Amino acid sequence: MRFPDFAIVDFPKKKHLVYVLEIDLNGDSVPFYVGQSSKWWGRIGDYLAANFTASTDFKVGEAVKCFEKRGHKVKIEFAESQSPLREKERELLFAMKKQKRILLNDMPNYNYKKANPSQERRRINRFVEGFLKSNGVYT
Repeated sequence: MRFPDFAIVDFPKKKHLVYVLEIDLNGDSVPFYVGQSSKWWGRIGDYLAANFTASTDFKVGEAVKCFEKRGHKVKIEFAESQSPLREKERELLFAMKKQKRILLNDMPNYNYKKANPSQERRRINRFVEGFLKSNGVYT
């Protein structure tokens, strides 16, 4: 039996994954964030919730909303990790920096007790605007 509106993903063999969030720009998949987790889809749920008290969740979740408001679909590429997660994540980040990729990972986190949600949203919006103007690459 098939469910026509469902996507299919192989059941994981390992607990850990490394993932890249990306958008389509002019027919190319352009990465904007690299992460790692052992929570699988729960991690994506954290981004959907975009809780302000969790700086990374808020930053990524708000960036996704900003890209989508501008008509860009956000996609996730992921792989189960054979090596330690942080090591694999660092390898991807290093490779993308060599390609001069602009990544949300480089935006500093904030202290939620002192930060203002509206100011943080504006900062993320500026990131997205700059990303789109430069096609996700430093010039």
